[in-house]
Amino acid sequence: MIPLVLERITQTRGSGARAVKVLREVSLAIQAGEFALLEGPSGSGKTTLLAVGGGILTPESGTVHIDGYQLHSHSRSQDRRKRAGTIGFVFQRSNLLPHLTVRENILLMGQIAGRRKGRHRATQTTCS
Repeated sequence: MIPLVLERITQTRGSGARAVKVLREVSLAIQAGEFALLEGPSGSGKTTLLAVGGGILTPESGTVHIDGYQLHSHSRSQDRRKRAGTIGFVFQRSNLLPHLTVRENILLMGQIAGRRKGRHRATQTTCS
């Protein structure tokens, strides 16, 4: 089973005269342990593709499978549980909870994913 499969994804940004078809039947499969790089100029659809693949956006057409599970064909809560247990995002802009430390923010994601306390950890390193 391939962990992430996007099949014939189409996505438009904007509406009316300003509508731009950002993704046109894009297909992608990423194997377990595979390193994938999305490269392209600003506005080429990289972030949109990641948002669709991670379940943040629902594609206009096409399908997204995570570990064989088809997103957007189940209830929102089922999709949310699947995403929380398998997909992680590091956003370009800081979307951390300001009242928590970075470590606490990271551990919080494990808790949201349903991992018991003590079963996950975050270590701190210093960069110089």
